[in-house]
Amino acid sequence: MEYQYTYNRNAKPFAEINSGETVNLETEDAFRGLIRKNEDGTIDNIEKILSLSCPVTGPIVVKEAKPGDWVEISIDDIQCGSYGVSVLGDHFCTIGEIFENFQTRVVPIEDGIIQFSDKLSFPAKPLIGTIGTTPALEMPLSSLEGIFGGNMDCPSITIGSKLRLPVFIDGAYIYVGDCHAIQSDGEIINPFEMQAKVTLTINVIKDKSSKGRWPRVITANTIETVTSDRTFYFAAKIAMVEMINWLVDEYGFDHIEASYFCGMFAHAKCCQIGGNAYHTARVVICTKNLPNL
Repeated sequence: MEYQYTYNRNAKPFAEINSGETVNLETEDAFRGLIRKNEDGTIDNIEKILSLSCPVTGPIVVKEAKPGDWVEISIDDIQCGSYGVSVLGDHFCTIGEIFENFQTRVVPIEDGIIQFSDKLSFPAKPLIGTIGTTPALEMPLSSLEGIFGGNMDCPSITIGSKLRLPVFIDGAYIYVGDCHAIQSDGEIINPFEMQAKVTLTINVIKDKSSKGRWPRVITANTIETVTSDRTFYFAAKIAMVEMINWLVDEYGFDHIEASYFCGMFAHAKCCQIGGNAYHTARVVICTKNLPNL
């Protein structure tokens, strides 16, 4: 399969679907499949990854999608590949400078279990690290993030969740990749990148404008806004404003009421403060606290 490394509105579509249809796709790991066993962690491969990483599958073109719409992407399934890979060292994690040399760990994944060592194993908690729509003018690298989504590394973008992304061009042109077998908040260290098989159902939302709005996540128990900026401080501020906007848009609050409500019930959390130029934050509200409309 040919993978992409930019959000390219001129790329040949991977799939063209109607709103409400389901698409199945395969994704490569963020390290381009160059490290499949510990011995593959050579300086040559490390340099190749540093020069170009985060391949994505796409674009998925949704025929009805127009600028100002949302696409709501239901994450129906994420099937883990057979291995997970992590690299410690400069440029690969926030604390990379504490490691004298690059450290590579490849772990087997079988039946949803990560075999970390002979003594330790953990259930996988797969997520989609990179998923976004294509901007109207820019052609960002797939390793970047922004109002279009992208390399958000948000643990909530997982099986059973719905992700709303703004649409900037006809067809939306959605790209997907960089799945993780598991990841803690912040992605300060990056276990474990993996190949995956992903199943998505995509609907177009036309009655709620996405203009100027950032990605939104709906889980079984939460609503979440996801934003990025050059510092986590500003990313968290934007995410809080976006949550206030969402409460006004859909939950019957005015701006003042929504602001006080967020002061009581909204929680600012990290998605990634890793080695990227931008940091990603999310603001989370438990749906049990939302008023019944």
